Amino acid sequence: MPRREAAPAPLEPVMAKGSPALERSKLLSFEIRDRAALYGAYMPFLTHGGLFIPTQTLYPLGAELFLLLSLLDAPEKFPTAARVVWTTPLKAQGARRPGLGVAFTDPDCPARRYIERQLAGLGDSERPTHTL
Repeated sequence: MPRREAAPAPLEPVMAKGSPALERSKLLSFEIRDRAALYGAYMPFLTHGGLFIPTQTLYPLGAELFLLLSLLDAPEKFPTAARVVWTTPLKAQGARRPGLGVAFTDPDCPARRYIERQLAGLGDSERPTHTL
């Protein structure tokens, strides 16, 4: 009997609904239009930088996220890979805003470079932030 070759499996998009990649990574859009808000959200003390994202949807520590950041007056959005490093739950002590602390995972993150250029000279500010 002649040997039949199996038809190649169709290619599946990386982020197809129900795929493991989609389950591991969540997409969040986040917009900051004012320099003071950016200062309050940015976390320069993390290895590759990060942001506090106010949200009532909390993800577990270590969850991988994909952020689409609109920052100040930048004409482009910054697609950014991140990981949840802390959560502030609803009704947290001290009336803290609920949300996520996310660390950028790319050592050469374009969003980080843009943020640090925009905040240059504000590093010693005494203004409170959403972080430390």
